[in-house]
Amino acid sequence: MKVTHKLTNPAITKQIDVPQAFLLGNDRQDFVNFYGETCSRYEGWFVKHKDDHLKVLANIEVSGETPTEIILEPLFSLVGRKYKDFKESYFLLKDEPVLIYELSQTKNFTVRLDIRHIFDEPQWGRNYSTWRIENGIMVGYLDEGKNEQYFVALLTDGPINETKSWQETRYSRDEKRHSAPVSLYEFEVGSFESSKLVMAFGATEKEANKRAQNSFDEKKISLLKEGKNVSVKPAHKNAVKAATFYSHKALEDLFIGNGLMAGLPWFNKTWSRDELLSIPALEPKKAKAIIKKYLKAAWPSGKIPVILGGSALSSDALGTLCWAILNTGIKLSIDEKITLADKLIKAVGLLEENDYLGFVYSDTNESWMDSIDREGYLIEIQALYAKILELTYALTGDIRYDEKRAKVLKNIRMYYLYSKHCSADRLEDPAIRPNVFLAAFFAPEILTKKEWEKVFDRILPHIWLNWGGLSSIDKKCLEYSEVSTGEDNMSYHNGDSWFFVNNIAALVLYNTNKLKYHKVIKKILEASTDEILWHNFVGRPGEISSAKSLDSWGCGTQAFSASTYIYLVWNMDIRKQGFKREQVKSSAGKRYVFSNL
Repeated sequence: MKVTHKLTNPAITKQIDVPQAFLLGNDRQDFVNFYGETCSRYEGWFVKHKDDHLKVLANIEVSGETPTEIILEPLFSLVGRKYKDFKESYFLLKDEPVLIYELSQTKNFTVRLDIRHIFDEPQWGRNYSTWRIENGIMVGYLDEGKNEQYFVALLTDGPINETKSWQETRYSRDEKRHSAPVSLYEFEVGSFESSKLVMAFGATEKEANKRAQNSFDEKKISLLKEGKNVSVKPAHKNAVKAATFYSHKALEDLFIGNGLMAGLPWFNKTWSRDELLSIPALEPKKAKAIIKKYLKAAWPSGKIPVILGGSALSSDALGTLCWAILNTGIKLSIDEKITLADKLIKAVGLLEENDYLGFVYSDTNESWMDSIDREGYLIEIQALYAKILELTYALTGDIRYDEKRAKVLKNIRMYYLYSKHCSADRLEDPAIRPNVFLAAFFAPEILTKKEWEKVFDRILPHIWLNWGGLSSIDKKCLEYSEVSTGEDNMSYHNGDSWFFVNNIAALVLYNTNKLKYHKVIKKILEASTDEILWHNFVGRPGEISSAKSLDSWGCGTQAFSASTYIYLVWNMDIRKQGFKREQVKSSAGKRYVFSNL
């Protein structure tokens, strides 16, 4: 399918022969996404309801037609698709659960609904009822299992032929990802002969109808103007400019209240490591809201939960929080500094209970590589522990924390990086992985630039992928899988290339020796740019690629892929320290030395 981005002038366009979808969001965190042909149960229109997402619309299909082009009009929050002789557009109201679908000419199209919680796949106890209303039809839905009722108003300007039938739909992309179930039954409302459909969701019939009626006169398709399009290479300045804009837009669409969702469609919660890694890419007000949230949260065992309120713990989140505070320039009040100092002192004490050589221990599934058996003493966790100690020393002035930090840095050099036999990943594990780049990103002071070069020169050949990425494990390892296998996890952290890691690696190499590593940096930038603009969810930074070739899979839009792409384009100076110390006396009479944060 052809993809055109109307962001730049002239617009940029490209023909890509892989399955592509669009994703459109609004300020409520509602979103709509569709591939050219239905291939995933995660396609459709999803509305934010309470603290979860509900799927509402499964598909709108124009009889006998297949789209040939996706057109993104990001400045108008509009997505269009071209067919042989007509266009269609999708538009979400900014702050209401309303979807407006328009056609450039009257056509016959079929509407299917699939009302359910995003991760539920109910087969029974699903009751739809329909009745006519002014300008359209109202659909009521009762989920007997959850005893919940919802309403969807569908308004149109033409005749409706109700079919009210259940249709089985098979999802080829989910099947390829080994993501069951690969088929579900959807409710076909009927066929509409019209050029417009307004859909509105509500907890009551009155609410849904009012929202739809208030939006019926909205017209957006005229904004899909014809103009000059040019085909560009991935690293062209217009391509990078567009991909950077989309990365910022992705973060906007994932943010609500005081949190940043990890991704859409299926990482729709605020995963701690993901949002904390993204803090420097956010505007200060949003960054501060996230930091304050974690200052108030509980840190059991000296660790932050993977999702606040949950029982699973993240061994990298607290260090990432400290890294973000040290590197964003976010100002904290005296009370916030005192709270942070007290919590860090306690956390360090708890983390030291399992310390070895000054290193801290990670249980299974606590690192970002949470689908494999990778517990123990991990290199990126030790680099992040150094950030915890650095911030604790900066806040308290207690020299013991600086001494602990010096010991950790020294032992990282000795036990992970100096020996030619070290994997630079995990103690007592020979497998080479790209986590050394995360360590160099979070704590570049571990080595000099020349010393880092020696480490990278030793490790890169084992994990470098010629299309412009890094494998998540040494290509010579038995566990290595060059093609993404989806939810069975065989390849997820054993071959799949992660765009956020690739971006960080390129940035680290740029900060180390940009001339020496020019070709690698350029390749990674090109691949990440190419993925954002033309692959999977076009205009959205994705999650992973197969190692064999650039082939975007996984979650369609990912926060830490967006933020690290921004860091790469910024050429972020990872060695810059932006704080000074000052003495502040707490109300309890303790004397802390606070950094000028």
